[in-house]
Amino acid sequence: MSQKNKNFDAWNPGIESEIPSRLREKITLFRKENSEVSYQDAVLAGALCGLKPQEVCCLSLKRLVIHELLIRVTADLTVPDGPKYEDLGISLRSMVKKIFESHIEKKLDDISDDYRKFCFKAEQRIFEIFTEDFLGATSEAKSGRQIFEKLTFFKRYKKQEYQTKEFRDVKILKEWSAYNTTGADFDSCCKFSLARVISGIINLRGSLTSNSGIFLPVVLNVFKNNFGGSEISRLVDPFFQSAVDLEGYRVLPAQLTPIVMNTKGASASGKSTIRPRQRLLSEKMSVTWEDFALISPDYWRKFLLDYSSLGSDFKYGAMLTGHELEIIDKKLDLYMEQKALSGKMPHLLIDRFRFDSFIVSGDGNYTSRLLTRFGQKIFLFFVITSPVETVERAWQRGLTTSRYKAVDDLLFHNIEAYAGMPELFFSWMAIADKEINFEFLDNNVSLGDLPKTIAFGDMVRMTILDLAAINNIDLFGEINVNAKSRDEVFINTEKKNYNFVKQCIAKISKVIFVERNTSKIYGVYSKGRWIYRDQFYKSTTSLETECLVALGWYENLYQTKKCKPVYYTDKDDELTLGSKI
Repeated sequence: MSQKNKNFDAWNPGIESEIPSRLREKITLFRKENSEVSYQDAVLAGALCGLKPQEVCCLSLKRLVIHELLIRVTADLTVPDGPKYEDLGISLRSMVKKIFESHIEKKLDDISDDYRKFCFKAEQRIFEIFTEDFLGATSEAKSGRQIFEKLTFFKRYKKQEYQTKEFRDVKILKEWSAYNTTGADFDSCCKFSLARVISGIINLRGSLTSNSGIFLPVVLNVFKNNFGGSEISRLVDPFFQSAVDLEGYRVLPAQLTPIVMNTKGASASGKSTIRPRQRLLSEKMSVTWEDFALISPDYWRKFLLDYSSLGSDFKYGAMLTGHELEIIDKKLDLYMEQKALSGKMPHLLIDRFRFDSFIVSGDGNYTSRLLTRFGQKIFLFFVITSPVETVERAWQRGLTTSRYKAVDDLLFHNIEAYAGMPELFFSWMAIADKEINFEFLDNNVSLGDLPKTIAFGDMVRMTILDLAAINNIDLFGEINVNAKSRDEVFINTEKKNYNFVKQCIAKISKVIFVERNTSKIYGVYSKGRWIYRDQFYKSTTSLETECLVALGWYENLYQTKKCKPVYYTDKDDELTLGSKI
């Protein structure tokens, strides 16, 4: 272990979950070389409008162009990867650096002139819409109300909604807020930005400040942060295409029926380590691996910040890029949506941890939000790794790549992941117009070893190879985020509810239970009942026995008609990654 880490370990990594106040000016969104707004100014502007500092940042043109190149190289080009975790990131950053320094940097003045015109147009239009459509409309409403209220016959209707300025303001802001949609026109984007800031001020302060000169510049920053990326993309496009041609980079071909491989798991659960196996899977399907866009935004971090420039604070490097990474990631989603609409979607491999990627909307609709929706044939890989292991793996990853995370952050990510997995899984299983395959992988193996397949299947059938391990989805979500050692992580190891596997047999048409070592089928559950049970099957663990009890295995077991042993021989497991033994 290096001298700078000699007093630290996985459970005391020398980093907290909050960025220390002394380092906040070094957050990449606010560093002088990247931004026109400092952290302190952003805090003040955010406090005025009820917004987060990162929502009112103002990045330089050069920085915005860097965002676009990171997105384009990730989404449009074949990026060579390799067997090591860091190989993909090294290749990606090298390509972005080459395109920027050799082809784009010398065009920045031309791009800057056009972008400045775009921003000036937005500034003017925001002012016009505010004064004419908002202040003008609400002034007219107030004048009309005063005349109306003089008519004594109508005084009893004084409290009706259309008579109040407040109601008119809220109605306008609500309408404007709804314009944050793909393809919205220029005015709609201006209105959305105004609504974001004005609503924040009113919610925070009860009324709008009379000095528009204070908050309209903030509105412009919000506009640029939400909609300026599309203009940057348009301006950069011809120079990027020229650079790709001159450098001989391979453009990802559009696919009529895109394949999406999406890896879900907690942070540091080992999602990236299964990428070589996903490559083998593509070869099994006779699909060219180089045709996949490899979506793994964490590899952008080291292009956004030189960790070594932080000196002894280098462990905070990943955290200091966090807000900017989130902004670029959302731009990537928008760019991919545009590619899909224009019929240019390649195959995708998605490996990223995002909090919102484990959230299903109130109506149960997950599929309309993230990139997986663009696939026609979808592979979902759920990596199940003990929270204890994720903490210790994250430490080892930090020693290798300088990307560190606080322990409580990592453990909270586990709660987020395991609480969200079941909802995501069943949300996807309800889709009728796509071909979906899934696999749950037990990655509690030695680093470098092949994870074990827990269960796999498709939309109508699930095969379970490890009944004990699949219950970890419930167990791993109930942990102590303040743990300081391995022994403090699990809150209650005795509590077992078997909720996930119960949902599986309730919602999936057929669930097949297979003994891993022999490939012998010992049970089949379908349409609310056991349709096959091997009376002579003996559980290998007490946890498995308890789970079978919870599933009604022993109810009238010996009244079941005896059947000959059945062995699993289906070929669907060729579409899986993990070890079956």
